[in-house]
Amino acid sequence: MTTQAALLATELDVTPGEAASLTLKLRNTGTIVEGYRFTVVGAASAWTRVEPAEMTLYPDTEGEARIIFDPPRTSDVRAGAVAFAVQVTPQEQPETATAPEGVVTVLPFSETTAELTPRTAGGRLYGRTEVAVDNRGNVPVRFHVTAKDADDNLRFESRPDEQPATPGQAVFHKLSIRARKPRWRGPAQTLPYAVAVTTLDDKGEETHPPVVLDGSLVQNAILPRNLFRWVIALIALAALLGAGWLFLLKPAVTSAAQNAVETPVEQLKQEVAKAKENADDAKKGVDEIKATPPVVPSAPPTSKPPETTTAPFSGRVEVAANGNAAATQSYTVPEKTTFTLTDLLIMNPQGDQGRVDVEINGVVVHTLSLANFRDWDNHYVTGLQVPEKKSIVLRLTCTTPGPRLAGTSSDQCRTFLSFSGTTVTKKPAA
Repeated sequence: MTTQAALLATELDVTPGEAASLTLKLRNTGTIVEGYRFTVVGAASAWTRVEPAEMTLYPDTEGEARIIFDPPRTSDVRAGAVAFAVQVTPQEQPETATAPEGVVTVLPFSETTAELTPRTAGGRLYGRTEVAVDNRGNVPVRFHVTAKDADDNLRFESRPDEQPATPGQAVFHKLSIRARKPRWRGPAQTLPYAVAVTTLDDKGEETHPPVVLDGSLVQNAILPRNLFRWVIALIALAALLGAGWLFLLKPAVTSAAQNAVETPVEQLKQEVAKAKENADDAKKGVDEIKATPPVVPSAPPTSKPPETTTAPFSGRVEVAANGNAAATQSYTVPEKTTFTLTDLLIMNPQGDQGRVDVEINGVVVHTLSLANFRDWDNHYVTGLQVPEKKSIVLRLTCTTPGPRLAGTSSDQCRTFLSFSGTTVTKKPAA
């Protein structure tokens, strides 16, 4: 044995983001000058170095090297004990290599980042947004999400309000925001609120102050701004149609009806006069003919316009596509039905990356990047008309799928389209 190596201490605690060291003592017990090379073995080797990396000792002399542990402050380095060994390899006599062992304990730390997507939600009574929370620490934690506004104008619901997260994991909380009072008319009103994300350890205690996110709900008026203009225009149109009937159509109809009645009555009078001259003995029959009222031809039955039924309607379209591929799904309006689209919600629950297009009546009305939203909500003040046999098309172009949804069987981009409005359906003629 020509090499003696030992750690002066075999255990050490180290904080992520900071460096700590142990001392390795080395002695050359041989009779020749020996060079030594140091190599760290084990899971800690990625963030451990030896200074100096090589050493030369004369016979019967000693030297020291520092084992420096410098774990990064990331979730990749989990908290806990990590075993290691320092392999000391002589260059002249490698068969006499030795490897002192030790244990370094990585101390725990907690770090949380959160994002509100979108920060501004809009709607007449309610809006939806999503809180994305990342566990950037090196220990498992639980996230608790709450929301409030200073003026108590809003109600909030988080689904779920609390859930666990392993180191490096991102979790998502659906947040529904509902206004306590409706806004019937006037300009849109912005209602601010704050979301607090609290990080809890395995004992239910806060690891650090909550992360606070600012958001707002833009509450739109239930009645559109130009409603009264439309009402006035309809009243004026009704008055114009009424005047046209009284002064133009009604006199023409009355004159035509009088002509239709006077012609058969005149013919009947001529026949009666001729019967008096030719046959006095038929006076009784002639009197009966006079007593018989003239037959006025009845007006032909008027055809009624087909009756319709109006009803609320909502639908959903789901499309999935592999990475670097595209897919399309659509909803087609049934025959004899007209659909008026008023609300549109596009959902990207996996956080996929790519592009989504919404096409209505053969025209692309929305083009969105999946990286910019989780839920995209749109309300139309004036509804979009979709005639019968026309389609609402959802086209997905997938670049990179996000984390797979629970219950799915493959890694694909998944996008959902929910829409609602009213349908007007023609009843069949009787």
